[in-house]
Amino acid sequence: REYVESQFKTRGLKPVMNVTEDGAAGYRQPFPLGSSSDLVEIGLSAGDREFELDSDFVMTEMGSDAGITAPLSFVGYGIESGPDDFSSFGEDDDLSGRIAVLFRFEPMDEEGKSLWAESGW
Repeated sequence: REYVESQFKTRGLKPVMNVTEDGAAGYRQPFPLGSSSDLVEIGLSAGDREFELDSDFVMTEMGSDAGITAPLSFVGYGIESGPDDFSSFGEDDDLSGRIAVLFRFEPMDEEGKSLWAESGW
């Protein structure tokens, strides 16, 4: 952010944000990013099997408070159209009224490297 601010100054751009402590105009505009939630109670079961939080599954903050009961459908990585015509779904799969349970990210090898990326992680 310092680099971008220095480039603005070098090119003669005037600061327009009134966000500094002394009330002077600045280049930066604060904004909230994300939020946090307190997990009060969570449970996941399928049939007679109970799953353990952080061992068998993780929760993300992309949602809202809810209590639902519906059949589970395992969808692998949830990829509809990947390299080499890879798909996690059968042609007739229907998730209507079901909860999709999926792997995070994309297919990885035993060392945790992407099977699809030429470089990177």
